[in-house]
Amino acid sequence: MRAVKSVLVMAGTLRRKVPAEVEAATDSVELEGDVLLKAMRDSNKPKFLTQDLGLFDGIIGDLFPGKIVPPDEHAEVKKASREVMKELKLRETEGFMLKMIQLLETMIVRHGVMTVGETGSGKSTITNVLSRALTMLNKDETVAKDEMFKEVKCYILNPKAITQDELFGWMDLFTN
Repeated sequence: MRAVKSVLVMAGTLRRKVPAEVEAATDSVELEGDVLLKAMRDSNKPKFLTQDLGLFDGIIGDLFPGKIVPPDEHAEVKKASREVMKELKLRETEGFMLKMIQLLETMIVRHGVMTVGETGSGKSTITNVLSRALTMLNKDETVAKDEMFKEVKCYILNPKAITQDELFGWMDLFTN
């Protein structure tokens, strides 16, 4: 049910971003289908392994035959990320930018996000670049204010240094 909820939350967010003039000029059924397709794609693709993407794309193709909705470019975030990467003397790669945008799209839908991967695969670097880019965009007066452009503070902790309840939270049965 969490996966369904995340798709619906993202669809609602995307739907609210559609300007009134675009909505008036577009067939509402087509617009709703585009929003749903984009929400399904953007909230699920970052979670899949590379070998599972073909299967997911096939299922999406069966559900929405002939429908192609271009991905959100996140141009402001990419531009700010490039500045951060230049400052940190990092080289931009297509894979790095893809994973960073996927992390951003996952964070838009979910409250808690865990990055998992091999040592040295770039998890901390992607998180650091994205957090600095979002903070930069929050302070930039020339960028239209978006609710996701907030100051980001990162706290790194060792999950083995605390209990699972401390890490994930728990329900106290006596106090609810």
